[in-house]
Amino acid sequence: IRAAYKTMLATLLTEAGYDDPEAAADRVIALETRMAEAHWDRAAGRNRNLTYN
Repeated sequence: IRAAYKTMLATLLTEAGYDDPEAAADRVIALETRMAEAHWDRAAGRNRNLTYN
């Protein structure tokens, strides 16, 4: 799935006029991966004690 996503991103970035769309796609995927790692897992997100303001 990630390979297909990277290909799709590179295609979009090529159409947007990026000089190096492959490298830009890698940076996008790296950013999204870091963001996903910072989120709680599903069980923690359902924990009332953690999510109560």
